[in-house]
Amino acid sequence: MDGEKRATFFLLRRPSKSHFFYNFQGCSKPFPAPHATRSRRLRRREQVDKEKSKIAHNKTMTKKIRELIQDLVEAGFYEIKGTGKGSHGKYTHALYPGAVTISGKSGEDSKRYQEKQVLQAIEEVKK
Repeated sequence: MDGEKRATFFLLRRPSKSHFFYNFQGCSKPFPAPHATRSRRLRRREQVDKEKSKIAHNKTMTKKIRELIQDLVEAGFYEIKGTGKGSHGKYTHALYPGAVTISGKSGEDSKRYQEKQVLQAIEEVKK
């Protein structure tokens, strides 16, 4: 193979799975792919930053448990005493069949399903 054919062959070929590829002159010594020249720590930091930015753009701030309880009380719900254990509390309303159970301490972030459950209960009472 002459030099032109080697160069053409190199341009059509992808790097190998081992992340090393040979230069187009046909040398037997591999050199690292461009992405392998940065340190692992730097690549990991960039990956973490990218994930954090995705989370910040896709996720809204969750409410605190105390805010969910406050929303329920403002909608006319009241706590059923003696039914919840520990950090669990049950809230009911005269127009709502059943009860809404809220788990967690008042300062903790609420989970997505808790927010949905509270919103659904409030909407059902307002109908």
